[in-house]
Amino acid sequence: MPIDPTNGAARSVFFSVFFRVALPMAMAMADLSMLSTVLPTIGADLGDLDRLSLVVAGYAAAAAISAPAYGRLSDGYGRRRLMLVAIAIYGLGALICLAATSLPTLLAARFLQGIGGGGLMALGHAMIGEALTPRERARFQGYIATLIVTANSLAPLTAGFLVDFAGWRSIFLLGGSLAAISFCLVWTFPPKYIAGPHKRFDFLGFALFTAFVFALLGFVDALRSLVSSHPAHLLVWLAATVGAAFLLVRVERQRREALLPLGILFSPSVWRASAAAACHGGATIALFVNIPIYMRLAHGLSSSEIGVALAPIAIGTCLGSVATGTLVAITGRTAIFPAVGLSIMTAVIGSLALLLPMPPPQQLGFIIGATTIFGGTVMGVVQVTVLAATIPEHYGASAAAVQYSRSLGSAFFAALSTCVFVTTLVATSGLSGDVAIRLLSVGESVSLVGDLAMARMGAELALRSSLSVVALACALGASAMWTLPMRRIES
Repeated sequence: MPIDPTNGAARSVFFSVFFRVALPMAMAMADLSMLSTVLPTIGADLGDLDRLSLVVAGYAAAAAISAPAYGRLSDGYGRRRLMLVAIAIYGLGALICLAATSLPTLLAARFLQGIGGGGLMALGHAMIGEALTPRERARFQGYIATLIVTANSLAPLTAGFLVDFAGWRSIFLLGGSLAAISFCLVWTFPPKYIAGPHKRFDFLGFALFTAFVFALLGFVDALRSLVSSHPAHLLVWLAATVGAAFLLVRVERQRREALLPLGILFSPSVWRASAAAACHGGATIALFVNIPIYMRLAHGLSSSEIGVALAPIAIGTCLGSVATGTLVAITGRTAIFPAVGLSIMTAVIGSLALLLPMPPPQQLGFIIGATTIFGGTVMGVVQVTVLAATIPEHYGASAAAVQYSRSLGSAFFAALSTCVFVTTLVATSGLSGDVAIRLLSVGESVSLVGDLAMARMGAELALRSSLSVVALACALGASAMWTLPMRRIES
């Protein structure tokens, strides 16, 4: 049962839980911003450039596959046990990435790392959700967000300086070290949080869900490389994705111990909250993937300079989360904050994409950072809403639903924004598709090509086009939150 956090002992219990799950949660959140900062350097070193974006997308897909498995298994076997498994797999993947000498090896290791990463956030939120009443979950989201502020603000800076002075492999050495520390912390987790009724695992549902995610990943990759591939490939992968989704829903509706409890996940509050998480995650990924590439292409910034420019974007989201958690705890209102916040993001980023002049890199980072403060209204409210709409026995599955929705949304919008970026760059810069993809993957400055003015103009128009995708994602997320049935939570 949730604990009354007005009691001092109850607060002590919360901080005991938080102390142990904070590092793995922050580790999962910082992964994206660190890797996005160093992608150009990895591409320049390992080659195989047209598959470079899968370093991010493959991780996201693996996290999406594993999240519901962690959620369902933790409902029966305990959060602590599954968190230890997730951390161990994440750390092992980081060590293999450290030793990778080719891009295929790195992609396989990142996929393994994603299998571990899929459990970190979902299990952490489920652990904390067990310890608090619904409204106080929002207040304590502020502590989580404060931690993530630090992690996300330091991540691009740390990654930039590490890659400039120690090489890109040092990123994965750091990840493996943090995983080892996290494992030791979670190992000491209070035993009373281990027990739970065992449930039969839905292997057929897991197989179908895996097939669905792989089909979606194939569709995403075909979409990303549409400029240099045949459109028929896109249609084949789309048909496979739709077919796998149809079979998954049909089978899961008939199973008693389903991997995906569709009765819960299809309830209006849960699916709309999960959709908002997907759109917000997609918008965030698109920003972190394409803005660094633009800064390297058009302005020739180094990895550390890109890290400094991206820091306000990482900080903005988390500051908004701190403020939103406090407001929800005081007022009990939930949906209004992300509905307004995502609407403001849509207006500002849409204006930057279509109307406003493109500012210099540092100013661009601060403008987007200020805008993403409003994006920080989303994830805390989503987590609180989903747990409030779910019985405790399904906390793991419900928290996982948010995680894999965010992961799938991130992969889709990252691919869509990259496709739009490359297509626009080819159409407006005078570059061929192969040269554009090479510039995009390696992150070389456009000063290396012949017509510098045209190439820079093309890079700016490409960024504007990708920002239009971000604005679209924000608009879809806002519509989900404006129509969310659960508008407030009780204490």
